[in-house]
Order: sequence, then C-alpha cells, then structure tokens
Amino acid sequence: MGKGNHTKEIIGSWMQAIGNAIEAYGSTPSIPLDDETRDDLNRVGLTMQAVGSGLEADGQSTPYSFEYVGAVITSIGSVEELLPLLRDFSLEADYLLETQGNILQGLGSALQAYDEIINGTPSGAYEGIIGNSLQSIGCFISV
Repeated sequence: MGKGNHTKEIIGSWMQAIGNAIEAYGSTPSIPLDDETRDDLNRVGLTMQAVGSGLEADGQSTPYSFEYVGAVITSIGSVEELLPLLRDFSLEADYLLETQGNILQGLGSALQAYDEIINGTPSGAYEGIIGNSLQSIGCFISV
C-alpha cells in the first residue's frame, strides 16, 4: 500500500460526517417529510458514508491497521444499511440488514477510535478519538 494520503482521509472523514448528517435529517420523525424524500435523503447520506469510509481506508499508510480495518468495516456497514433502500426485501430482512449495518458501522468506528488511542498522530488524534467514539455510540444506540 505504501505511503498514505492524508487528503483522502480528510475528504473521506468530511464525506462521512456530511452523509451522517443527511441521513440523520432524513430519519428524524419530527421533520415533516414524505416517505420518498426521507428514503432519498437516507440513500444519499448512506452512500456518502460508504464512499467516505472507503476513502478513509484508501488513505491509510498502514494496511490492515485497526484504522484501515475499521474504515473498511464501517463502509461495509453503510452499504449493508443502504441495501433495503435500493431493493425490496422482506420486513425481517430489512430489519436484519439495518441492524447488522449499524453494528458494523459502530464496530468499525470503535476500531478507528482504538487505533487513534494507540497510534494517534499528534494532529487530529483527539478529534479522531472523540468523533469515532461518538459515531460508534450513535450506531449502537440505533440498534
């Protein structure tokens, strides 16, 4: 893999954060949106999260570090949660995909936070720990 690309990591982090905000807006019951608009916002948000996590993984200098593996797992979780919005599944399958997707996103974010704790660079380590910890907690609350 070689040298990391810090710019990819930053862009990926921002994409993931913006995607998370878009999905949260679309998922907030008190906001008066029709079902189609709600689903569209969730599709856009989850897609941005998946791509952002992928960019974070691709920007890593160390393959198979906790941060790399965490970003990949987070991206897979976003895609898994996105699937019911792209294709019709049974109600049980929708629930299972959403639940597993949230668990994977939470696990991936926890691994990324752990990597920052044990290997964090001085610039951005605290932000990475706090951001990934909050993301992880939010995903597990959603389950």
